[in-house]
Amino acid sequence: MSFVDVGSKLVGTTLGQEPTASEGANMSENGQITTSPGRAGLRDTVSARLVRFVVDATRAAGASPGCFTGLPDLADEVLADDLVRVPTSSATVVWEVLTALRQGGLATELVRRSPLGTFGVWDYLFVSGATVADGLRDGFHYRDVICDAGSELLELHTDGALLTVWHRTCVAEPAVMAAVGEYALAMVLSRCREAARQHIVPVHVGFAHPLSGTRGELADLFGTSRIDFGCEANTVTFLAADLTAPRADVRPGLSEVLRAHAEMLGTAAKPVPDWYAVFRSALTAALFEGTPTIGRVAAQLHLSPRTVQRRLDELGTTWRAEVDCARADHAARLLGDARLPLRAVASRIGYRDERSLRRALRRWAG
Repeated sequence: MSFVDVGSKLVGTTLGQEPTASEGANMSENGQITTSPGRAGLRDTVSARLVRFVVDATRAAGASPGCFTGLPDLADEVLADDLVRVPTSSATVVWEVLTALRQGGLATELVRRSPLGTFGVWDYLFVSGATVADGLRDGFHYRDVICDAGSELLELHTDGALLTVWHRTCVAEPAVMAAVGEYALAMVLSRCREAARQHIVPVHVGFAHPLSGTRGELADLFGTSRIDFGCEANTVTFLAADLTAPRADVRPGLSEVLRAHAEMLGTAAKPVPDWYAVFRSALTAALFEGTPTIGRVAAQLHLSPRTVQRRLDELGTTWRAEVDCARADHAARLLGDARLPLRAVASRIGYRDERSLRRALRRWAG
């Protein structure tokens, strides 16, 4: 147990201790931190919704349209699906680009860009509890809905008249750790204010990273000048009375519905397609449009034809073999429709006539 001196108070924070999943989202009367380490199926991944948010912020900061070329899991069509989970490593790349493009005022800008509802059901968990603290517990417990629970730890700790939110991020780049830490605490404060319907002011804010820039921006963002740097963790401390007062506008049963939905999202989540799956999808789309060319498919992937050929070679295949395979798959689907004459099937998959198609069918059949 370590302590951060806040005036005449001592705020307890348990560092480096990750509770077990069985502890759930509850917090005991003696102040035991209780957060979930996240569901195994979602570890090492981040929600496409969160990655899309950071990508949009990066573009707004001046990133070039082709900035993430070569990372198919960051393609717009992939990030458009909120059920997709993107590898944490790719999400970290986006953060690195964002922090390189914009340094001062980043946390303030990200809070401005993320009003309530930006992160879907995870946002509404924060504002549906019987108290603000209850909403925090639900949000922290289901943080794997939006982020990598193994990399982003959010914990709630009580010590008498004080409640402290504790955050740690495990990314390696110092600039990214600083940016994520500042935004995480600022976002939590924003949701607390939304839930309480009042301008809650923290008692104290602490950051693990050293001061960079000026204190003024963060003082304005958090509403207090009592901010320290170089602490053991990122923390924001509140008067318990501000977070435990019963909320007048609570909708009975809503928290249970949102928790059930959060559980469902974990079950329905989909891993992002790997490069080969994205390539096959682009090739199939090109086949629908006519005779596919490596130049057309490469352009859709924002890669050069040479790079596409190299990656296929690394997988032990070739452009010609992949086109042949895609044609075979498409032909099998079309031949299942008895209404289509052989001539029409040949035309749709890029063959000049029925004879060429028959030769291909014999080859595919061995």
